[in-house]
Amino acid sequence: MIFFIFFSTVLLSVYSYVGWRFIWTLQTRSLYKSLFLIILMLFYCLTIITFIFYFNKIENNITRIIAWLGYVGLGTVSLLFFIQVGADLLLLVKSLLAKSHSFDPHRRAFLGLSAKTIVG
Repeated sequence: MIFFIFFSTVLLSVYSYVGWRFIWTLQTRSLYKSLFLIILMLFYCLTIITFIFYFNKIENNITRIIAWLGYVGLGTVSLLFFIQVGADLLLLVKSLLAKSHSFDPHRRAFLGLSAKTIVG
């Protein structure tokens, strides 16, 4: 039972991260965002329900369809999760390596005049 609680917590965090990074950043109407969130929650619940059916040894055609849909959702969300984590890591490396240089012509002129004053 502890494994099931731990697994469902990790699964919820993965689904939440995918929903937060992909769905909230969409530039669409809130109706579509709500629809995507409901589908995401449905995939999460189908995966959990599949394990509950498995532990209680309930197997028929409906549970196989539920399991199939849950695993398809799990695969889709896992793929989106690793794509988003990879994109976030690339953006982090890019921000660390590529420092922006702010060029201020007034500062350059001030430093040039200061150097001329000291030398001359």
